[in-house]
Amino acid sequence: MCRMVLSGILKEVSTISILCGSSEVVRTAAELLRQTAPGSEVDSVEDLSGTGKFFFIAVWQNSHNESLKKFLPPGLPDQFIYLKIDKTGNGGLVASHPYYLHGFVQYLLSDLINSDGA
Repeated sequence: MCRMVLSGILKEVSTISILCGSSEVVRTAAELLRQTAPGSEVDSVEDLSGTGKFFFIAVWQNSHNESLKKFLPPGLPDQFIYLKIDKTGNGGLVASHPYYLHGFVQYLLSDLINSDGA
């Protein structure tokens, strides 16, 4: 049930935003995630103050971005994956490290593909 709901919500995403200067891993993860959102595009933004109007992905490691800090709940452990998305496809996916982000997107895609084929 959860994967069906998430699959439907991801289809609502029209823009996947990444922070300017993001690593190649973040850009690749955004491009992979586009597979779940037909017609979406990847865009670079300076800050995430418009959170609630788009979906973004980011890596927290070594980030000094204040708008990203405001998005995250307090008390997260040193290693984490945080996903928050509303029914319109707005929200974000943040991982503490690039390889967590890439791994989660790969897992999500394979899980959604497997569920569609079932």
